[in-house]
Amino acid sequence: MARNLDMFSFLPDSLLFIIISLLPYKEAARTSILSKRWLEAWRDSTKVIEFNELFFVKPGESDESKEAQRRAFLNFITHWISNYTNQVVDKFSLKVSDPESCHEIIERCVAFAAQRGVKELRLDFSDPNWKEDNWDDHSALMQLPQHVYELGSSSLESLKLYSCSFSMPNILNFKTMPNILNFRSLKEISLGWIEISETTLKILLHTCKMLENLSLKKCGKLESFDMGEEEVGLKRLVIDKCWLELECILLIAPNLEFFKYSGRVWNSDINVNPDVMEEAEIDFPFEFEPEFIEYGVELSTILSDLYPVKVLTVCSLLLQKDIAQSLLTCKRVFLVMNGKLKVIPSGVESLRRQCDLNDYEPPYNVNLKRYWEELTITPPCLRKTLKVVEIKGCAGSSDEVRACLYLIGVGSVLEEMNVNVMKDEQEETRREVMARYLPGFPRASENLKISIA
Repeated sequence: MARNLDMFSFLPDSLLFIIISLLPYKEAARTSILSKRWLEAWRDSTKVIEFNELFFVKPGESDESKEAQRRAFLNFITHWISNYTNQVVDKFSLKVSDPESCHEIIERCVAFAAQRGVKELRLDFSDPNWKEDNWDDHSALMQLPQHVYELGSSSLESLKLYSCSFSMPNILNFKTMPNILNFRSLKEISLGWIEISETTLKILLHTCKMLENLSLKKCGKLESFDMGEEEVGLKRLVIDKCWLELECILLIAPNLEFFKYSGRVWNSDINVNPDVMEEAEIDFPFEFEPEFIEYGVELSTILSDLYPVKVLTVCSLLLQKDIAQSLLTCKRVFLVMNGKLKVIPSGVESLRRQCDLNDYEPPYNVNLKRYWEELTITPPCLRKTLKVVEIKGCAGSSDEVRACLYLIGVGSVLEEMNVNVMKDEQEETRREVMARYLPGFPRASENLKISIA
């Protein structure tokens, strides 16, 4: 009988509260079915609250069922807030579609979080059915409630808004009015599915002095990303599928450690600290660049600006045959000063198939076979620091094989080369091609392990 005892029943309330407070909200909620004591402990001790409509409304059911589930979700929120006794909330997240139909409940939620000094606030009113390549849904469905502005000067450290816009005076000389934004403690801001201006971003970056992380996703009507000549304190910057009208990113960020960009090719003037910059991810999706044109100068500038990175992830546009020579002969071509080069190509043949560009002709002729064979000067970073190469979506082309063989032959400290071939009807053939040439090629590094999957 002793072995069947519920040992958790003997835990003191103080320890029970600690256990629950460390669990994610959804997992902590599940403990409430164990007993009344667990229910009370969960309700009274958790400081991380997440109200997500998707936990209640199930896809694939009838509209009538979904509406009933949504009403149950909103009733749950009301009941929870009314019975919550803790005076502190660390994280508060609310995800609900059609916010206009429950405006009053949203206002109550934000007031509830603000009164308890919330540190991380996430409001997501985006529609789960919106598509990544749909540019008709940028208008925010709701304005940020006033309670958040009142909260800003005290405890708020992280603010994430999706399809939720905020008021910002249209003031050209924002430096003369430093108190426009009173978010003194704000370290992170994430914005998505809204229209935002360059002026608004400048105000945010130059008045929120503690801001370290900025993430923009699917933001429309952004003229450019020109933050001027004044340094910003960002450590992480993500610009994900935002439509830059002027295709320009100008930034002085000596503290920047991580940069991720997905969108159109841009004119770059990014100043970073070589001793601080760690990682960059660059992707140019097809929906942004429907036509192949020559981008050699722009791409070389981007790579030159980001040369200090230790880990670099790039898309196939940076590895096209027609621009490969300009990239490989640019001043700081191999980008890796210390650590890893992470390359994600799919090969120009792959791009032609996906885009059906049968009539595409390179703007100038490049003989990569001859280039690789006659390349006599090896960048020091390839011999001394490059340890890991990852290739995803490999098409098994002759150019990709030559590039791999070159790295195998010169990478003196190379430890891993991981090749993942493109998953299609030719998958096995691609794998056989890479396996035929790579494993038996003379290696500069005795510790190199080659994986082909």
